[in-house]
Amino acid sequence: MNPSYDGYYCEELEERQTASNRERKRMCSINVAFIELRNYIPTFPYEKRLSKIDTLNLAIAYINMLEDVLRTSEDSGKYIRKCVQMARNGHFGAPSWSTSGKHLFARPIKLDKVAAIRNRAHFLTVRDWIF
Repeated sequence: MNPSYDGYYCEELEERQTASNRERKRMCSINVAFIELRNYIPTFPYEKRLSKIDTLNLAIAYINMLEDVLRTSEDSGKYIRKCVQMARNGHFGAPSWSTSGKHLFARPIKLDKVAAIRNRAHFLTVRDWIF
């Protein structure tokens, strides 16, 4: 074989391996981020694992719920229960997060933590509290 061809082939192979390693690391970091995100959102305890799209949709609904809780002057627990009941009854005015998925209220939401954050809401955003 031509020595220059061998050198080119080795260089191309090395570049491909480097790109593959970068992509593997990137996918690994994305998967780790999804695992961490799943720890913050309520899910059914018997569920093995949410898909990535379900995780993102549920996280959006959960963040929307927390924003609503921070905005309301009602007691956090009463407000959430009222919204869920409205959604179950098919009430048109129910918040979108209360109907966005079967998972949102399966794991108890720590209402005491929500209430404590609500008292300091002018210092924090929802993002600060979740992450």
